[in-house]
Amino acid sequence: MSQDKIAILERALERQKQARKQAEKILEDKSLELYNISQKLHDVNYELENLLEEKNSQLRGVFENINDAYLVMDLEGNVLKINDVAKDFFNIDLHDKEVNVTELIYQEDYEYAMNSFSELIEKGVFTNYVARIITKKKKLNG
Repeated sequence: MSQDKIAILERALERQKQARKQAEKILEDKSLELYNISQKLHDVNYELENLLEEKNSQLRGVFENINDAYLVMDLEGNVLKINDVAKDFFNIDLHDKEVNVTELIYQEDYEYAMNSFSELIEKGVFTNYVARIITKKKKLNG
């Protein structure tokens, strides 16, 4: 092999080595950047989880300590959760039996309630809803 060819091949080999070192450096930098971003995301996620738990705790406290009858229902009207005021007011306990909110409204108001609920589902909101409900007093006397 001629001396010129050897020199050309040596320069090409040197360029390849430099290119490889440069690529490895870029890869290391990007890996470090990705690691740092991953750590930041982990930290932010941890903070968000703590904030969410704090807010949930606050909401539980409000739910349990509010002086109004308050219940949470699913889209079918099944009562999922009820505070102590509502338990006493309606004379119901979810541990004893499942309850649907339709059991708590006057039968004459059923269609009105269903129309209002449909509006809630379709529009995401309804206003000026007034319901007559069946309370413990009505159940005991009725």
